[in-house]
Amino acid sequence: MIFNDLDDYMFELLQEGCRVHKRSLVFLFAAAAQRCKVGPLTVGAPLGACLKVSLVCSDDQSSANTPETSAKQCDELLAAMRALVAEARPIARLKVPRSQAIAHFTACSTSNNTSHTLAWLQACTETHVNCYVCDLSPDGSERFLAIDRGPLVPTTAALEVDHFSLEVAGPATYKLRHAVPQKSAVAGTPSFALSPAAEVPPEPLLEAAYEVREAWNATLGVRSLTDVNAAVGEGRKLKSLVQVSEALHDHHVVEIAARIAGASVPTSQRPRLVLIAGPTSSGKTTFAKRLGVALETLGAQPTVVSVDSYYRGWPDINSRGAKHVDWEAMGSLNLDLLNAHLVALLRGESVRVPEYDMKTSMPMSEEHWTPTQLASGGLVIMEGIHCLNPALTPKVPRSDKFGVCITPLPALFLDDLALFSSSHLRMLRRMVRDYLNRGRSPRATLQQWPGVASGERANIFPHQNQADVVFNSALAYEVHALKPFAEPLLKTIAPDHPEYAEARRLLAALDQVASLPGTQLLVPPQSLLREFIGGSWFYDYSGWYKTA
Repeated sequence: MIFNDLDDYMFELLQEGCRVHKRSLVFLFAAAAQRCKVGPLTVGAPLGACLKVSLVCSDDQSSANTPETSAKQCDELLAAMRALVAEARPIARLKVPRSQAIAHFTACSTSNNTSHTLAWLQACTETHVNCYVCDLSPDGSERFLAIDRGPLVPTTAALEVDHFSLEVAGPATYKLRHAVPQKSAVAGTPSFALSPAAEVPPEPLLEAAYEVREAWNATLGVRSLTDVNAAVGEGRKLKSLVQVSEALHDHHVVEIAARIAGASVPTSQRPRLVLIAGPTSSGKTTFAKRLGVALETLGAQPTVVSVDSYYRGWPDINSRGAKHVDWEAMGSLNLDLLNAHLVALLRGESVRVPEYDMKTSMPMSEEHWTPTQLASGGLVIMEGIHCLNPALTPKVPRSDKFGVCITPLPALFLDDLALFSSSHLRMLRRMVRDYLNRGRSPRATLQQWPGVASGERANIFPHQNQADVVFNSALAYEVHALKPFAEPLLKTIAPDHPEYAEARRLLAALDQVASLPGTQLLVPPQSLLREFIGGSWFYDYSGWYKTA
C-alpha cells in the first residue's frame, strides 16, 4: 500500500496490531469461559472506532440471568483472563483434521445452542482446518480450540491486563473493551501507542442498529455466512432472501422519512436540513436518493445540495498544487458560502449553487452556477463525510437538522468467535465500483485505502453520535453478489506488488462465500448494492450522481 506520510504508515501498522490484539483478546475470553465452564458463547461485532466487542455467554441455568450472578460471573471471567495472562500460555497454530475438529466442537455444543462454528465445519470441504490451540492445564488434559480467522499473539503473556477490561452489559452478556490506538505529539514528533482500556465513547446508536440487524437476520433465517451459502444453493430460498432483504431496507427508509416529515410530526417541528454521513462505500448516494423519494410520498419536496459544490480552489488552500491538498479536511471547503446559502434557502430565498470542476480542482465561473430555491415546505438533503460534524453547518440551528449515520453492519457470523468484517465489505464495494464506474485498478483502490481510513478516523467516526438515526446499509446476500466481481480483480494483484498481502486477506474472506448466480437478474435496480455493481435507477438522474 502507498501512504500519504509516515504518520499514516505508522498508524496503519498500529491498526493492524490492534486487529491482532482484538482477535487475541476474544480468544482469551473464550478460553477463560471454557475454564470457568460457562457457555457456549458467541461474539458480537466491534462497533465504531473504539474497538469494542460484545460477548454473549449463554447458560442453561436460569439463575445466570440475574444481575447479581451476572456481576459475579463477570468477575470470575475477568479473573480467569488475567490468570491465563499470568500463566503465559502458548497459543499455537496448527492444522487439525476436520473430523477431529467436528468431534471437538460437537462435544462443546449444547442441545439448545446453534453453533456457527460447527455448522461451518460441517459445510467445509477441506480435509484439515487451520486452528489456534491453547492448553488450559499444565498436563495438557484441557485444551481450548478456535478456528483460525487471522494471526494471534504467540502467548497469552503478550496481552497486558491494563489493555482490556470486562463489564456487564446485560443478563449473561459482557462487553470486552479493547485498548484503542492513540497518536500524540511529543516534542513535535508523532508517537504511537496503545492506550489503557479506560473509558471509550459509547456508541448507542450503532449498538442498537447492530441489534436490529441481528433480529433481521434471525427473521431471514441467515445468521451466518454458512446460512447464506445454503440459501444460495436453493433457487427459491435465494430469491426470497433477496426480496425480503430489499424490503427490509425499503421499510427502514420509509421509517426514517416518517420521522422527518410524517403525519405525526407537527409542521413547525419538521427538520429543514437532512444531513447524511458515513464512511466510504457505505451507500450514501443511493440512500439519499431513496430517502428523497420516500419524502416525496409524504408531500415533502426535497432539494439536493452537494457539499462537493463548495470546495475552495486549490490555490486558496495550498500553493504547492492540488495534489498536495487534503481534500478530506474541512478547511478545503468554503464554509462561509455554504452556510450563507443554507440559511438563505431555509428562509425561502433563491441562491446560485456553485459548480466545481474536479479535473482542475477549481470552482467554475458563476455562469455555470445553478439557481436553487426550496419549494413551499421543502427541505434540503445534503450528504458528505463532514455532515454530522456541527462545525460544518454552525449557522443552521440544531432544531432544523436531522442527522443520518449510514454504515454497513453485516452481523453475519463466520463462526462463534468471528463475524464478516464491515471494513472488508466496504473495501469490496469500493473496489468493484472503482473498477466498473471509474476505470480504477484494484491496486489503486488498495493503495488509497490507508488515506481514506485516516480521513474516516478524523472526520466521521468522532461525530457518529451526533446522528438522530443509523441506517444499516448492509444486505444479507451482498457479499455473495460482490464475489463474482471482486475475486477476479483481487487475483490480478501479483506477489511482487506491495498490495499483495491485503489482496490475499480479502481473498481469504471471500473463500468463505458462495458466488451468487445471476447477479444482474436477481438484484433489483433500486437496490443500494447497484451503486457498486452498476445498473442503478439513480445513476441517470441529471445533477444527482456523477461517475467522475
